[in-house]
Amino acid sequence: MKEQSTNSMCVSCDTRFNKSGARCGTVCPVCRGTVREVLTGVINNHNVSHIEDEIADNGINLTYEGAMDEHKLGCDDEDCQEMEHQDWRDEYESDGDAMLIGDWKRDSDGDYEPDVNGSLGYSALVRESVSQVVWSRTIVKVKSMCSPCYPGQADLDSGTDGMIPCYAFPNDMMEEN
Repeated sequence: MKEQSTNSMCVSCDTRFNKSGARCGTVCPVCRGTVREVLTGVINNHNVSHIEDEIADNGINLTYEGAMDEHKLGCDDEDCQEMEHQDWRDEYESDGDAMLIGDWKRDSDGDYEPDVNGSLGYSALVRESVSQVVWSRTIVKVKSMCSPCYPGQADLDSGTDGMIPCYAFPNDMMEEN
């Protein structure tokens, strides 16, 4: 997965700037407030509506794809190759797969990156108990940063009446805390 280009936002007037606009730490040209980077938002999966449906309908299983690529590199069984590795697929098991949901596309190197023109309006990485919203048309301001487990990322579970701008799931996916 590729890092998304950084956007910024004024914490006073909510004016948004793309990477060619106002830089983080500068003064907002609209209201003279402070411009801050929009961070990845992290949220407990229990606070996201319909996340299981999103995974089942549109999820990209990064763990499976990585394991399959590794299997193919080491596979010298002609029968397995002829059957497109079906036996391996049938036996594949994993605990805690990492899933991509939302709008994603592959770049020229084959890495996934957020598709900012996608129809869903967000790109997220879903782990066993939390999701990281790495890009979204929905930006909120939260109260606190995450624990050291997610350095430099904002805590969507801390409340949305703070001063730290971060990406969030669309409103129809966010449960009331």
